[in-house]
Amino acid sequence: MDLSSKRTSDLIDVLSTFGVGFREGEEVVELLQVILMEEFGDTHLPELYEVLGKEKFLKVLDIFQDAEMIPCQECGCAVKWPARSALEGILLDLIIYFRVRKAPLGSKSGIMREIASDSNMTPTQVRSSYLRTSGKADLLKHLNQNS
Repeated sequence: MDLSSKRTSDLIDVLSTFGVGFREGEEVVELLQVILMEEFGDTHLPELYEVLGKEKFLKVLDIFQDAEMIPCQECGCAVKWPARSALEGILLDLIIYFRVRKAPLGSKSGIMREIASDSNMTPTQVRSSYLRTSGKADLLKHLNQNS
């Protein structure tokens, strides 16, 4: 599963290719926000996402995809920018999570082996990716229930 040739704004749409339906779209966005906050909380990406919205945020990611630091003329600070490969890894984790989650009970390990074969990963790496994202999804579900 090679994501490197796609623009960041196209990568979210890749999720639908892998069986993430319209009903789950809101969940994908919420889960992406949680992951951005956890992984890149010191980069201002979560705040940019909130201020700009999905479409403009993804456009900004495309524009600055190779930048490491973006200087701010107003305050003299610099905004750290994550590597594109890190963002692609997050989206791959989301694809894996939703594919495995939708699999019928008893076929999850087969789906994980299939994903591993398709993406040059080991089944252990796919399982780790699924469990990592599943934990974040469970946290999000818990937070939503308590709010």
